Amino acid sequence: MSNIVQHQAGFTPSQLQIIKKTCAPDTNNDEFNLFVESARLYGLNPMKRQIMAMVFSKDDAKKRRMSLIVEIGGLRAIAARSGKYRPASEPTVFEMDAAKSPTNPHGISRALVTVYKMDDRGEWFPVTGEAWWDEHANITDVWAWDQAANKRKPTGNKTLADTWLKMPRLMIAKCAEAQALRKGWPEDLGGLYEQAESAGAWDEDMLPTEAIEAKETQDRQSLIGKIKGEYAVQFEMGQAIQMVAPGQMFDRCAEYVAGLETTMEVKDFRARNLETFRRYWADNKDEGLTLNKMMEAREKAIASEAETV
Repeated sequence: MSNIVQHQAGFTPSQLQIIKKTCAPDTNNDEFNLFVESARLYGLNPMKRQIMAMVFSKDDAKKRRMSLIVEIGGLRAIAARSGKYRPASEPTVFEMDAAKSPTNPHGISRALVTVYKMDDRGEWFPVTGEAWWDEHANITDVWAWDQAANKRKPTGNKTLADTWLKMPRLMIAKCAEAQALRKGWPEDLGGLYEQAESAGAWDEDMLPTEAIEAKETQDRQSLIGKIKGEYAVQFEMGQAIQMVAPGQMFDRCAEYVAGLETTMEVKDFRARNLETFRRYWADNKDEGLTLNKMMEAREKAIASEAETV
């Protein structure tokens, strides 16, 4: 089956290996075969990063789905093949009436892009796409430890993805143009999304060789149950060291410390994992300091309880 796909797609096995690692790293065999065939049908070249595959809900078989992400040039190319496409002749219209903030540095409310399509009478008519900043910008929540709730919670603060921070006008304009192209050529472009519309799927500045190296490193590390950035923690004396993901480090350690019953256990836990805690503090100063304060507070609480007995 794979040989048929290779022949139909026009790629060598080595090229398919590169495509899998750079443009469809999370796909399984069936999804990758579908991706390659879709690239062939749309006439887009993954080697030029014109089309990529993004897998949502990778760890949930019931919700898992693959979406095709097409670079804006690829969307234009598909529309142009119809013979009825004319690119925008006017500059993108930006409405700048939103309040400026760290997640919207220029105060952009929306972008409007107009392309042109030829009707059956041979006349050109405008097709306008609009993209609202608050619907498309790649903004994520900032999480932190809530002392009262004893768990991590959203702080209410937001952060804007680096690409959107560096090139806000370009990113929102690509979203608007993608909307216009889908509206004008629904049969050709329905279900295809521009990279800017997929929150943080890829690092746009990463070279193909860098993407391959990152994927190969991730594959090697996954074989030993370790991904980049994990912390080595020994929770119980004599037990195996566990690799804890960055997003779970605070919660796992805080929960463990809360269950310790003697000051010696707290001191021992801190001493055994001193280098790990130092690295954690260097990576995340606020959470590292908070975790240290929690361990100190636990020692004091245990000592206080002992005095009242």
